[in-house]
Amino acid sequence: MNANSAIPLVRLRWHCGCYVGKPKWQNLEDFEPDECNTDFETEDSQENWDEGCCNAECPSCGAELTQKFDAPELLTNVKDEP
Repeated sequence: MNANSAIPLVRLRWHCGCYVGKPKWQNLEDFEPDECNTDFETEDSQENWDEGCCNAECPSCGAELTQKFDAPELLTNVKDEP
């Protein structure tokens, strides 16, 4: 691919549900962990999307999210032309 070729991009919406902070114990066995609950959008290449290898870092808690385990929503193709 030459330098003038545009790489098709896709826009993704992620939801981070990673546990953050200390658990809030209800009794000796049960606890309620706090979840990050941050929604954010990123752009990645169409090729990465097709291969299932997109990833992103949560801007709130810093967790590493992956397409395989965190299932981002494909919003739209951003750029399909140079």
